Amino acid sequence: MKKNFFKKKLASGLALALVVASLAPAGLSASAATATKVVKQGGGKAPTVMYVGGAKVDYSLSKVYKSNKYAWTVSDSSIATITKTTGVVTAKAPGTVTIKATARNSSGKWLNAFTHKITIKQRVTSIDINAEDFSLAVGEEKDLDAVKNPKTSTDSVRYASSDEKVATVNATTGVVKAVGVGEATITVYSKAAWNTPNTSTYNRTDSVKVTVLDGIQAVKQTTKTKLEVTLATDAKEKLTKDNLVITDANGVKQVIKEVKFSDDGKTATVETYLEFVDKATYKVSYADTEKEFVASVGKVASIVIEPKTVEYQKETALSIKLFDANGVDVTTADELRNVTFDYDAAKAYIGAIEDGKYKINVYTFPSSVSVKAVYHTYDYTDLTEKVFESTAVINSVEEIKNTATNVQYTLTSGKADWTKVNTTIPADATGYRLFMKAKDQANADLTEKDFTFESSDPTVLGVSKTDDGVYVYAIKSGVAHIKVTYGNTTQLLKVTVGAEAKAATITASKTSAVLYNSFSDEVTIDVTVKDQYGNKITSDKLVSVSDISNDIIVDNSVAGKVTFTLPKGAGKNASYTYRLTYLDRVTSVTIRTVAVTDLNETSVRVESNVNTVDVVMNDDVKSDKKVEFKAFAYNSKGEKVRELALSDSDFVVKKGNDTIANAIVTDGTVASFGALKLNGNTTVSQAAVGVYVVEYTGTIIPKPGTTKTDTKRVTFTVTNSQIKPTVKQEKTVSTASTLDALIKEAFKASGDKEIVGFKVVVNKTEYTETSDLKSVSLTKGVSVLVKSIKVAEDFTNGTVIHSVDVNKTVLITE
Repeated sequence: MKKNFFKKKLASGLALALVVASLAPAGLSASAATATKVVKQGGGKAPTVMYVGGAKVDYSLSKVYKSNKYAWTVSDSSIATITKTTGVVTAKAPGTVTIKATARNSSGKWLNAFTHKITIKQRVTSIDINAEDFSLAVGEEKDLDAVKNPKTSTDSVRYASSDEKVATVNATTGVVKAVGVGEATITVYSKAAWNTPNTSTYNRTDSVKVTVLDGIQAVKQTTKTKLEVTLATDAKEKLTKDNLVITDANGVKQVIKEVKFSDDGKTATVETYLEFVDKATYKVSYADTEKEFVASVGKVASIVIEPKTVEYQKETALSIKLFDANGVDVTTADELRNVTFDYDAAKAYIGAIEDGKYKINVYTFPSSVSVKAVYHTYDYTDLTEKVFESTAVINSVEEIKNTATNVQYTLTSGKADWTKVNTTIPADATGYRLFMKAKDQANADLTEKDFTFESSDPTVLGVSKTDDGVYVYAIKSGVAHIKVTYGNTTQLLKVTVGAEAKAATITASKTSAVLYNSFSDEVTIDVTVKDQYGNKITSDKLVSVSDISNDIIVDNSVAGKVTFTLPKGAGKNASYTYRLTYLDRVTSVTIRTVAVTDLNETSVRVESNVNTVDVVMNDDVKSDKKVEFKAFAYNSKGEKVRELALSDSDFVVKKGNDTIANAIVTDGTVASFGALKLNGNTTVSQAAVGVYVVEYTGTIIPKPGTTKTDTKRVTFTVTNSQIKPTVKQEKTVSTASTLDALIKEAFKASGDKEIVGFKVVVNKTEYTETSDLKSVSLTKGVSVLVKSIKVAEDFTNGTVIHSVDVNKTVLITE
């Protein structure tokens, strides 16, 4: 049995071997046939990836027999080609192909076929990030869309940022987002695979620089003259009314009156002197960023009067606002004159509008007065006037505790500059003053005159409040605090007494100027030296000038000034640099001279000596303060041809919509506007604060024998840093029989200054010192509301008449 079983098994195995052998090429065993596969010529592993433009690959089989014939084919010759007999593959285009080696015996009989799949990829020759260097504001995004060359490339594209604290980028989409101020480089990588390291030398790259600007994020109009500007970062120490620019569609700059900041410095409230024009487009620019807005200054569409709590028998301003249909505050004094009130006259009195405000005086406490404010449109289209109404309740109390918020301070020996707050004074300081600004409980403005002061360390710092202001005195180097108090609010203001002041910086009012030889042309340069604390150093020393040219006359006979004059017909087209030395500090100025050959005049231009004039009066003012103008005729090249003679009638001066008569006085080629006039050491005249527009019309000579008129405008700003005296109420009751006697009995001006006038309300009628006072009856029980008092302040060269708001009540008792 065992013998027969062995024979059966042997026969079965032989039969199976014969079947397998019949499928194998001649000369191959069955085991060798199953192991044959596609390989790289030489026996290496067959590549599965090839690149267009890359090296050819010579494929073979792991077992090859001379007696057989082999033929190579490819599934798609548009993607790759292969040599029929040798198996050499050339990549043509991206895609996937299958190569096949077919084996036949010598008689052509098919024996077997062997296949291998190849992915054909295409590397880029270059990649373009498809963007130039660009800027974004924080929060803004930009979508980068890199372009591969050729576009058929199979490379994986990835983006990366050099500084993700400045700008992030989505690695696959290329969307860049600005997150912080600074610069970052965005690089696009073209890789063979997404996970190829960025450092691979086979990558192709391109990059672009993104600058995230410290600038404007958004602009919103809030009133006829105000904007709310949202900024990327705290800009309190950087943004000023000088480097923020507002222009209309014609490129005309809007003069900025004031810039105020939120606590975090990221929101600036910007106020302009002139109202925006309805539906006009404006551009707001700062720090290389800009935003546009379309102004809305429409008709009044609603009125809001806000409820408030007031102190009884104390005149208090009502909060009334008018809005257009877009919600923009369009409140103006003129529009408010269209408002009337409905209230109980037995409980309170609302006076006529003054300085753009209506004020209420509630007679008793506690009391509640319902006040309806009605805005009249005087539109009777439907026979009934269209009006807008708002009602609020005004509550009175005996006393409102005074509090101060948003307290700010600065120290300076000159005018307060709130864009450059200073808390350090030199050890040898004299004449330094403390300036403050804050808000009271009613959001009204407070200044240093409203606070009391005390030094925490009199051995380091002294402080004294006078009629002229609050002065600080350095005793020795160190740190002290000034204790300031307003009502229930007390704060400590840190002051550092540092080293003695010394000259630190020098600036010239102009670093370059052009003089023309078609007439005697001149320019005056003011040279200023400041100490390490930023204060101007005054001196009677002269400016030293070196490198003087023979063509230009130099006059340095006035302290701190240098005048350069090019005589008519002198000089040539040249440039000269002068070295100016003042108080051991050095700067330079470049004067370019132009020889004018084209004398045909095409236009006029007006120049002013200053852009801003402060009409403050003090003992140092010894002469009038003027804004001076000169006019010149220019040729088509923009060169000065002639200085024009001026007359008063050539000029028109406007402030807002008002034309100011006789505002300009001319003398030869100089016109002047009297901003502050001493008037022969009598009562000083001070121009009203605001922006003035000067329009000049002159006659030019386009060519010999012909004339033509041309008109140009220039603006300047009047400011007034004058500190008014204070007025204290010393009596709340009086037996006086005349208003003049009542005022002098119940009120006292600081420094015993003379009271020279008043504005009062008696029995709902307003009177001033110039009114006919014969009908005024001051009998027992009459309440006199004193709105303002005029105070005379004498200086060495003139007297200023101040109007000081009082808003106090005096009761007649007999």
